[in-house]
Amino acid sequence: MRLEKRYQLQRYGKLLMLKAVVADTDGIYQSIRLLVDTGATYTVLPVGFLREMGYDVKNPDRRVRISAANGVMEVPLMKVDRFSCLGQNVADFSVVALDLPPSAVISGLLGMDFLERHQALIDTGKAEIVIPSRS
Repeated sequence: MRLEKRYQLQRYGKLLMLKAVVADTDGIYQSIRLLVDTGATYTVLPVGFLREMGYDVKNPDRRVRISAANGVMEVPLMKVDRFSCLGQNVADFSVVALDLPPSAVISGLLGMDFLERHQALIDTGKAEIVIPSRS
């Protein structure tokens, strides 16, 4: 029998959202609301949020090219000390630093980098994500 954990998502129209927490450079966690985005290769956090957390957005680990609504862009890819979401705690997790269009609903994106890493199964009808237990 395969064990699994189920996590309820927040529904906003046809969008599915959740909260994640990110550790700042002093190890203090702050929560952020993310859109579950299977079309996003990377998890995206806002530039201002990362700056407030003490991360040096001007000197990322590297830059990557992504396709967005307004074309192809080159954006910073950097590591946050700790990223926690869906019961999974990841050290030195790489995120894209990018400001999304202003929204009262979400601040960033939970991308396929995280979802695939944890073998997430998304049930859109129930608005939940299932994470298989690793044993």
